[in-house]
Amino acid sequence: MELKFEPQIEREFRGFYFAGTRQMVRIALVLGLLFEFGRFAVDASGGAGGALSVTAALRLLLVSFVMGVALFSVQHAALSRFSDQLIFAAAAAVSCATLFSSVLRAASGLAPLYLEVAAVIVFVNLLLGLRFLDALWPTVPLFAGVIVAGGFVPGPASAFAYSGLSLFLVAIVSSAGCFRLEQAARSVFLHRRSASDLVGRDDSTGIPNRRLFLEHLQSIIGQAERESQGLAIAMVRIDDFDAFEKQYGTEAADACLRRVAHALMRAGRRPLDYTARYSPKDYAVLFYDPSGRSITETVGRIRRQIALLDIPNEATPDSKRVTVSIGVAVSPRGRKHHQRSVLTCAARALEKAQNLGRDKMVVEEVPERRSTAQILTGPWGAATRS
Repeated sequence: MELKFEPQIEREFRGFYFAGTRQMVRIALVLGLLFEFGRFAVDASGGAGGALSVTAALRLLLVSFVMGVALFSVQHAALSRFSDQLIFAAAAAVSCATLFSSVLRAASGLAPLYLEVAAVIVFVNLLLGLRFLDALWPTVPLFAGVIVAGGFVPGPASAFAYSGLSLFLVAIVSSAGCFRLEQAARSVFLHRRSASDLVGRDDSTGIPNRRLFLEHLQSIIGQAERESQGLAIAMVRIDDFDAFEKQYGTEAADACLRRVAHALMRAGRRPLDYTARYSPKDYAVLFYDPSGRSITETVGRIRRQIALLDIPNEATPDSKRVTVSIGVAVSPRGRKHHQRSVLTCAARALEKAQNLGRDKMVVEEVPERRSTAQILTGPWGAATRS
């Protein structure tokens, strides 16, 4: 199995992988911090002087700071979008610090601490929740640099060979473990995604159903709030569909539903856009981070896609073809998004569009929900407190 999916699925997998390894990574970072403080305490009590003592102090400051920031990002959901980069930075910091310490020891005529290097390689490969390719970047230079530095230290060649081979074995085994862990996680992710798709597909159209749409919407709301982005939902209903079905029959009606569904999917072009059959009469299209101009253009594109289908509908006396009514709810950037509020606003906009006639659209901004604190500080709250 390749360790890479197409961009949209890869983003989903990263969220799945991070959620599965979050607790382990949190514990690993705490252990890493304890190790760094313990290492510094050992160096200080051992009377290391000169460049080695300065290096130990600088290492403690650098590595503990980067690990602390990474741990903070793992703990707080608002910073979780930076967790991947910060955990990688922690791995790179501890690897570079270990390599520099080993080179400095070699320059002083001391053999590198091979056991420490092995521990760091295992730590990066197996405990930080890094994906295989990300884990290779810090560990390969560390291994190669320590072996080169150790070769310049005077001493028995056999001792150096044994140490080098042991370190090589640790690096290979831990890298293979990292590869297998990611491969297994990707396999589980694909199986779960496939199972979810099977039970979350609409039988008539083949697109996601309401359950899958609501799950995706909840996930996207969390992402939009973390990234301070907006979102929009378009509710789409085929005009006079009951009359169409009565005129042409169930088979033609199902074909119409499928063609309209695929036209809507073509209109939602960006990776996080999502189209679903929301109810027997309605479709829902989710747009991530729309601007005022792009949402208008996108809704116009939906109408053009439906017009290009050119599905005849003699049941309607005016246009003689299938049209749709569209209601759009926009929840702007920098606001807390509420699933129920967005869906209610979209449904209300759709009803307004249908009241205007066939082939109409209405775009509304989701009203901002006031918190209890805001209500209590308003005029009514002030009056009750006086």
